[in-house]
Amino acid sequence: MYGLLYPGVLGTGIVLTGVRAAHDLSLSHALLDPAIHVAVTATVFFMASFVSAFYWPPPSAHAAHIPGYSKGAFVFDLAEIVLMFICFQCVGLFELPEIVAPRLLPAYTALAIDVLLQLPWRWAAGIADWYKLWPLRCLVVAILMAGGFFGAQTSVITISILVFVVVFVVYYISRDPRYQ
Repeated sequence: MYGLLYPGVLGTGIVLTGVRAAHDLSLSHALLDPAIHVAVTATVFFMASFVSAFYWPPPSAHAAHIPGYSKGAFVFDLAEIVLMFICFQCVGLFELPEIVAPRLLPAYTALAIDVLLQLPWRWAAGIADWYKLWPLRCLVVAILMAGGFFGAQTSVITISILVFVVVFVVYYISRDPRYQ
């Protein structure tokens, strides 16, 4: 999972986002392209998720039977990878070199489900405080869904969501003792 699949999906997202930006009409168009905003948002979240897998805490009391990386954690990781590909597909990254209009609602929905999947993944991995910051995760999901419904109106919305998710990831990492 962490030697091939995660890096493969992450690399695909990064490369295809760069190719999309290169095929945009101009630099200013690329900077205002909602597809790129969503792709970068997904990539930042996915990078944080990937990196967190290398910091394993001891299993919690309720999950003492889980020897580190469990079958359940693998299933949730697999679901996360599928959702990332769905997100990238919905913003049109696989249609290159043709530039297609992004479908923001399904892209943001896939990303929002990924954010929610982190809770059961943390439980399956035996992380004692698996519910850590769940209200903030719910806020991120609400903001992503707002992007799905209203992001096509103006690029200010998709840029704001990108900034919010980056701030969330930095805040989350700074609060997680596994990264200290």
